[in-house]
Amino acid sequence: MVTMKEIAEKAGVSRTTVSFVLNGRCHKDQRVSKAVQKKILDTAKKLGYVRNDLVLSLVKGRTHAIGIVSEFKDFVFPIIRGYAQEAQNHGYSLRLFQVDDDLESALTKAIQARMDAIVCLGISSSLVKNIPQHFFNMGIPIAGLNQTGHPEHPFLDQQHSAAAMTEYLVECGYKKIICYGGNYPQMPLREAGYREVMEKYQLPSQFLNHHSVSPDDIIDLKPDAVFCGDDYLACRLLQAAYLRNIRIPEAFGVAGFGNTNVSNFSSPALTTVDESFFESGVISMRNIILSIENKKFPEQTPITGKLIIRGSTKNLPHNLKGKDEK
Repeated sequence: MVTMKEIAEKAGVSRTTVSFVLNGRCHKDQRVSKAVQKKILDTAKKLGYVRNDLVLSLVKGRTHAIGIVSEFKDFVFPIIRGYAQEAQNHGYSLRLFQVDDDLESALTKAIQARMDAIVCLGISSSLVKNIPQHFFNMGIPIAGLNQTGHPEHPFLDQQHSAAAMTEYLVECGYKKIICYGGNYPQMPLREAGYREVMEKYQLPSQFLNHHSVSPDDIIDLKPDAVFCGDDYLACRLLQAAYLRNIRIPEAFGVAGFGNTNVSNFSSPALTTVDESFFESGVISMRNIILSIENKKFPEQTPITGKLIIRGSTKNLPHNLKGKDEK
């Protein structure tokens, strides 16, 4: 195995300088010029140097690995792609921990594996609420469980994004709009955005949970439109309508949230909110790394998700505008 000493001798610099460059610490020592950095990196590549992260973790007491704890539903993988890209850019690796109806066990395994930080992704709120507090007192940043002081996913403004979709449905002429959702952590904000717009237009609001109300029950309520808290629930509703020979959007409109793969292949294709999963993963991982390295988070303004208008709603013939903007 090629050593830093060999690289230093070949490049004509000190071993300390090689260590600074190969361990990504140049930003802390401006005395190492760009030309010297390039020479060291080129020499290391030519000699076939591979950094031994195991040895580095023993020396520094850190693994440079971040654990992803998840049930690994389809929508999670674009987020993980964003995590992976940003982690790799900063010299970190990812390790995946599967949740099989036992979040506590998966968290324990991640902690035992000495992860520098843990991200809980796509975990149902029913599992989250029973996590003992001692998991958050171990000095390891844990994101995704809505614990104050730990980095979460700030990229998308869930409430304003849901409000934008509800506003669009009202603009389409729908009045009896039902919000149909589940128990995931984002749903209360999405419901709040929906109710905000319904109140604005003095329309009756109604939120129904899919754990107690089936898609067939929703159809029997004869809505003008249904705003579903996620694309999968919306597709279940489309399927139920199809089995009953009910045409969408002629009978009622259906909108989802997420712009996941299923939304583009449903019949009709689903109107939804683009949640920008990949970009969210990049920004979230950046914040997690800043937390690990005890650095200050930059100011970030969450954005409103882009509306993806497809065939499951009566589409407007003109540009989307709120009533107050006409």
